[in-house]
Amino acid sequence: MPTPPKLRHRAGLAIGALLVLAFTSLVPGTAAHAADDGGWAVQPSGPNGPGTRDYFVYTLQPGQGFQDTVGISNFSDQPLTFKVYARDAFSAADAGFGLQPEAEAATDAGTWIRLPVEQYTVQPGMRADIPFVIQVPPDAEPGDHAGGIIGALVTEVPQQPGTGVTVLQRVAARVYVRVEGTLSPALDVKQIDLQYANSFGALLGGAKANVSYQVTNVGNVRLNALTSVRLKDPLGRTVASKVARQLPELLPGGSLVITEEFTGVPPTLRLTAEVSAYTIGETPTKTTRTTAVWAIPWLAPPVVILGVVIVAVWLVRRRRGRAPVTEPTPPVPPRERVDA
Repeated sequence: MPTPPKLRHRAGLAIGALLVLAFTSLVPGTAAHAADDGGWAVQPSGPNGPGTRDYFVYTLQPGQGFQDTVGISNFSDQPLTFKVYARDAFSAADAGFGLQPEAEAATDAGTWIRLPVEQYTVQPGMRADIPFVIQVPPDAEPGDHAGGIIGALVTEVPQQPGTGVTVLQRVAARVYVRVEGTLSPALDVKQIDLQYANSFGALLGGAKANVSYQVTNVGNVRLNALTSVRLKDPLGRTVASKVARQLPELLPGGSLVITEEFTGVPPTLRLTAEVSAYTIGETPTKTTRTTAVWAIPWLAPPVVILGVVIVAVWLVRRRRGRAPVTEPTPPVPPRERVDA
């Protein structure tokens, strides 16, 4: 992660300078490196225009500030007026990089980004370079903080005569700030659920099993985690596995729910799912959780019971079919007469 020069800024002087610079940088638009929707782009820029940066990435100390430039390019054939503001980022449920809506107040990195304007009009085929200051609070917690600088466009789409639909479109440039201090990468696996599809087919070629689980970044740095899932029998032998799934980036506090599907899993009487989440690199981390269910085909007990009944009936009939055997009566010995 690149470290910008450790320049300290006094917020008042910096904002004053930005108010002057923001309205003097209107240059032809260029292709976007960060985010665009085909009509406009919001991206890191500089004195010579957009460079090779996809995102704003900084490593700063508590209380340190840094000045940078965001470019908003208009690729359309008409002037576009944008709302420009910053908000906190979060890991979205669909594994995307999410940003707070405008109506929601920022509480973290979004409050560190100080823009000199709230609205800006960019002419067709032009780019507006808007300087800004990012100021880390003195009491900022160590680790990674994320936000974004958003260019929002509100348009009215006419429908039937006299009616229309208001459309809000947002494009943003990501901002990652690592505050120096103790870093604690850590993952946790929660809410493991194992489902085994008990059926007669399990007796023949195995059955379907689903494992769903939630991976949460419980540390203070953003992580790109890997996960593995193993299904084991009562003796600890692996009967099915899926390993090395690469997860999207998880910000601190972010979670992602994943479901793995298996087919042909044999009925092992007791089936255990072992889920591991881990990272590799300079600071590897790993956590493993397990859960178990009974893996007995639902037709197996009736089959066993039916077999027992059939055997019992056969034994009863076999016994009844036998001819009765009459034992001969032993002769009674004659009594001896004794004369007195």
